[in-house]
Amino acid sequence: MLKLGATVIESRLIKYEELVSLGCKNDDFSCTNTFEWVYSTSYWVGSVRDSKYTYRVLSMGQFGVRDYNRDDRAGVRPVISIAISDF
Repeated sequence: MLKLGATVIESRLIKYEELVSLGCKNDDFSCTNTFEWVYSTSYWVGSVRDSKYTYRVLSMGQFGVRDYNRDDRAGVRPVISIAISDF
């Protein structure tokens, strides 16, 4: 059980490689062959493809790239690492 006041080691956006390891596929732009929490909301990913495009996940299960300056009404879903002693 996580205690209130846990020691946060790191807070960041999820990485492209982590999403792929969870079952998201960039070749067919899908992210539905994984846990529902991965695609239950739309959010930006903390990895970029190049100087113009960044990755994002959409709540309808799509996964791919988008021009980073477009307003897609996507939020952020942080990955928070805590100290193991806080369990």
